[in-house]
This record gives sequence, structure tokens and C-alpha cells, in this order.
Amino acid sequence: MIKLKTLLSEKYLGFGIGQGKSIKESDLKQKWREWNKNHPMDQIDWGEYEEEHSTITSDPTNTNIPPLEFNLKDLTFDDVLKSFPGDYKSQQFTRMQPNGQETPFYRDGVSVPKGGDITTTIGDLTSFEGWKKEFLTRFGETTILLDPDAVWFDKVKIKNDKFNQQNTANSRAISKYYTDKPSGGFTGD
Repeated sequence: MIKLKTLLSEKYLGFGIGQGKSIKESDLKQKWREWNKNHPMDQIDWGEYEEEHSTITSDPTNTNIPPLEFNLKDLTFDDVLKSFPGDYKSQQFTRMQPNGQETPFYRDGVSVPKGGDITTTIGDLTSFEGWKKEFLTRFGETTILLDPDAVWFDKVKIKNDKFNQQNTANSRAISKYYTDKPSGGFTGD
């Protein structure tokens, strides 16, 4: 594998052609994503890449990674882990996974929509596979946007007409309930 640190040092730190240019972390992460996309058999983990380039990057909590689009059917838990380098750090417990390995459940996993303004946390492979199976059963083929820079409840966005129609209908029903109820009446909260 080519040492990207060497290439970046020569180009951006003044040792070669293009000397003196500054590099933003977002540009570096974009180059990392492009490398992994173009080299599926020789991918580099962001943590490892960031560690090797710690003199170039400055703030590992601010990822500045553009949202990635996946087909839910093809999305894997490893894709989720790689897409959220600032999450999945705090282990809560370990449990047996569908692949036969005992792995950690992360308390700082990503929240994913289930429909009707309800979310669930994807903390390990088991929770991911359960959510994915349920979602595909209820809503069919779906496009997913993973956005590591979004607020916690918007890190995973769904592009599916049936899902969006259900959420819109749910929001309207809740709004109508509170609009139509008598003043001072029981709200059911």
C-alpha cells in the first residue's frame, strides 16, 4: 500500500510540487473515502489513517465527511462503523452475534429511524440486522444516507416514499389531535 502520509507531506507541507498548500481535514477525509472506494480490496480504516496523518488533521471529532448514500439491502454493519468514525467508542456489554462471534454492544451507537418519529440505537451487528430486516419488510427497498456530521437524530436519513408518507401522516394525526382537543382536556400524555 502506498504511504499516503508521504505523498501528502510532499505535496501539502512544502517538500515537493505544490508546496505550501494547506489541507483541510474535510479534504483529507474526502481523499480517504475516494481511496477506499477505488480500492475495495485494500481499504484503510479512518482511525488508522487519521493516526498516521495526525500532524495533518486537527480535530478528529469534527469529521466533515459528506453524507454517504447506500442501498439498504447492500448496507452492512461494517459500512455503518466506517461511516461514523466519531461514534462506536463506548462499549456497554458484549454478546454473541449472528456470525458466531462475541462482540461489544456500543452505548454510543447511531440512532436509526423506525417510522412514526421512533428511533432505535444500532449498537452491534444483532441490532443492525434486526432493524434492517424489519425496515425492509415494512417499507421495501430503501436508499439510506449516512451523515456523520448531523445531530444524533439525523445521522441516518431515509429516502423512501412509503416511509416518508407514513411519517407525514403520523405527524398530521398528532397535530390534528392536539389542535382538535378541548382546551384543558385530557391529552393522554
